[in-house]
Amino acid sequence: YAYLGYGVPAVSDNGLIMAAGAYLHDYRASDSGVVQVWTRSSTTSSFGYYGLLYDSSGGSSDNLGMGGVAMSSDGNTIVAGSHQSDSPYTYSGAVLVWDRQEGRSSYSQTAKLTDPQSSSYRYLGKAGAALSADGNVVAASTTGTPIVLVWRRASRSTSFVLIERLYNPLNGVASSGVFNGEGRMALSGDASILAFPSPYDDEEGMDSGAVYVRYGVGE
Repeated sequence: YAYLGYGVPAVSDNGLIMAAGAYLHDYRASDSGVVQVWTRSSTTSSFGYYGLLYDSSGGSSDNLGMGGVAMSSDGNTIVAGSHQSDSPYTYSGAVLVWDRQEGRSSYSQTAKLTDPQSSSYRYLGKAGAALSADGNVVAASTTGTPIVLVWRRASRSTSFVLIERLYNPLNGVASSGVFNGEGRMALSGDASILAFPSPYDDEEGMDSGAVYVRYGVGE
């Protein structure tokens, strides 16, 4: 019972790299979860199993990858949520980042992103994470207390810095908006636009739902 592919899989722009989460995989510990990767040499050849990515400090019931996987356009950066990670509090959650340098064959874990103001049962990354095309902007939400967080780095050789912590991501767009942090967000390729779901929005009727858009988030 690994539930491979439970969340959204990801594919590089050239179609040669694919990744998917298996959130109940027991690689590190019971239900710790992994991200599995496949590659191929051309779009006319078959995918071959490349390997798995995991949280080097992960533990049991982290459920890494439950919310799916995101990938940069070149496939050299992969991110996934580990929403029950105890980082640093019980089930506060985290977002894992793996990179590989251009021309290199192996990925390595380069970041474990957390909310510096977190507390227990925030479940950061439960709905996965969104990633810019260049792999340098990451967005994810918490569900225990709904907040959207955005991190940015200058390049793959530098560290991510938290640049946005949106307590009220609807920002007064609609009084009937209800953001609960669930449902996967999306970033435009240049990270200038963030779209996120509000599934219990009442604008068109009770729980009719909506998708909201914010501009300039990753700038």
